[in-house]
Amino acid sequence: MYRAYTQNSVWGYSEGPLTWDDISNNLNKHPQLGRLINKSNILKAALTVAVEDSRNFEDSLRSVYEFVRKNLKCDGHMSIYASDLDEIWTKKTGTTGDINILLLAALHTAGFDCHPLLLATNRGAPPSKTDPRRNGINFLVAAVFKDTSYYLLDASDRDIAFNTLPFFCLNGDGFLVSNHTHKQWIPLLRNERYETKTEVTLDWLPNTAAKGNVVIKSYSLDANGFRRSIKDNGEEEYVKSRMDDFPNYNISDPSYTGLTETDSAFVENFTYTLKANEYNTNESYFLPVMPFAPFKENPFDAIKRDFRIDFIAPMIRKTDVTINIPEGLGVVHLPESITVDNLNNDFAFDFSVEESPDQKVITIHSDIRINRYSYSQEEYGILRQFFTEIVKMQNSLIELKKL
Repeated sequence: MYRAYTQNSVWGYSEGPLTWDDISNNLNKHPQLGRLINKSNILKAALTVAVEDSRNFEDSLRSVYEFVRKNLKCDGHMSIYASDLDEIWTKKTGTTGDINILLLAALHTAGFDCHPLLLATNRGAPPSKTDPRRNGINFLVAAVFKDTSYYLLDASDRDIAFNTLPFFCLNGDGFLVSNHTHKQWIPLLRNERYETKTEVTLDWLPNTAAKGNVVIKSYSLDANGFRRSIKDNGEEEYVKSRMDDFPNYNISDPSYTGLTETDSAFVENFTYTLKANEYNTNESYFLPVMPFAPFKENPFDAIKRDFRIDFIAPMIRKTDVTINIPEGLGVVHLPESITVDNLNNDFAFDFSVEESPDQKVITIHSDIRINRYSYSQEEYGILRQFFTEIVKMQNSLIELKKL
């Protein structure tokens, strides 16, 4: 039985056991949560200035969100409660709960239909919708509604895009604290994804180290990870980590853009050298079809699996390669082009290899898409076979010969 109120409990002042409806009612009246939001009129004058140039609903929402996010810094502690909002604004720092409840109060002041959304971070299981005692709730974000759509905002994180959540928040559904007619449980994952688009250009020469250039554009959760790592650990550590990520490619001069532009891609650019293939002969030359960072091994190498496969979010890995061939050499063999997918569009692999009419340029396109974030153990076999095909094709060889 849950009889006593504690500051870090979702039970509020009531005696338990409780229903989720009870919890919503309690927290709506809670002096460190709902009451702070609904009774506050914080930052009214400043918000009027912040939204004065906004052209539409989303512009106004983004302006309020950025105004709070840029002025407050998280102290690293998680909470679903806040203390004195004026004091938090004066100090310009606070817990995740302090910052996101202040954001909710500011949104409420600005006239938005906004409510706290509670969640359990993905270090544990999602909350049980039938048994509030198994909730695991330790985080709060802002949910904002417009007609049939909704926005989820976390102002405690300066490295994420507008209307997205950090990867550790993506854990099933969140619980809405609201006395309105909105749904009680809301999916946390919407547009978040792991996505990279890589462009590789290789100037290939026989019997020498070929020189290549790589541009990697990272989006959403991948971009968030780079931004957070650089801000936490510094640029020197970023360079070292990328060297460690690609130990076989002798990369140099890694640079990046997009560190602070969180709604844009995080873009990396660096050069590398590729050693001549050991299978080369006097007449024939073999070069890898993916000359930079292919899948070398199947990530699902076990024969069977007894638990779910959780990617947290969908994944996109797109690579386009251009290989420039010198005079005096011609193409003997190119790997085949294939498409692997399933009827439900759960995943897809598009792989193609083409040569220019003059045989001077070879282009390779590889597009891997995992469209769901979670798969059952019964689906393990098809995922394993899917990645087997990826490894096979990305490690195939192009054969050239002297003309």
